Amino acid sequence: FQFGYNLSIINAPTLHIQEFTNETWQMRTGRPLPDHLVLLVWSLIISLYPLGGLLGALLAGPLAIKLGRKKSLLVNNIFVVAAATLFGFSRRAGSFEMIMLGRLLVGVSAGVSMNVQPMYLGESAPKELRGAVAMT
Repeated sequence: FQFGYNLSIINAPTLHIQEFTNETWQMRTGRPLPDHLVLLVWSLIISLYPLGGLLGALLAGPLAIKLGRKKSLLVNNIFVVAAATLFGFSRRAGSFEMIMLGRLLVGVSAGVSMNVQPMYLGESAPKELRGAVAMT
């Protein structure tokens, strides 16, 4: 669920996040951010999600071996809760960097879950259903 939701949800508030980035920058420096830099920051915010996914995919194997499949998925929720907290307080803190870090953490969560979840489902399914469950 987290993967698809966070992949698409960022499209709707594009203008709001860009305006927030510009307003935040203007509060800090007294000057608005040029349009090309607003677009650059926006692109970075978008790009941090797949980068986090890569980091999460690399982290998934060692995490699944060390903690086991189920505990890995439970620990993985920490990344989502931390990201949601960062997203929730970013406006109050006046920090678009919190959105960036939140996107990175959500990406890590998606990378871990996309790798550990199929392992968990395949191993916990009854033997007669294991092939069908692991393939879906």
